[in-house]
Amino acid sequence: MTVNRDATTVALGSSVKRAVTGRAVAFTTTVAAVKPGAGMPTGTVTFFVGKKVVARLTLDANGQASIRRIFSRTGLLTVRAVYSGDAHFAAGTQSITARLRRRHPGR
Repeated sequence: MTVNRDATTVALGSSVKRAVTGRAVAFTTTVAAVKPGAGMPTGTVTFFVGKKVVARLTLDANGQASIRRIFSRTGLLTVRAVYSGDAHFAAGTQSITARLRRRHPGR
């Protein structure tokens, strides 16, 4: 007998609307079951900046994992959260792309 894992949604958010160099930005991902699935997904989320792995974290009791980063370069920035799935829930991914701007002195 084959048992299919429940689908998940992976939401990725940023602590700021406009990212600037030299200032910390928090990225939080939330993994949840898609109805009619029930329960809380467990397992790990891998965070990427571009193609580089920057963190691999275990989901907390609320299905969340967060990182905090400070960026020094301007330009397009892509952050991706990849949920690995677990015995009951399917894997998923979500990305954010933003333009990182230079911080103006005195701000």
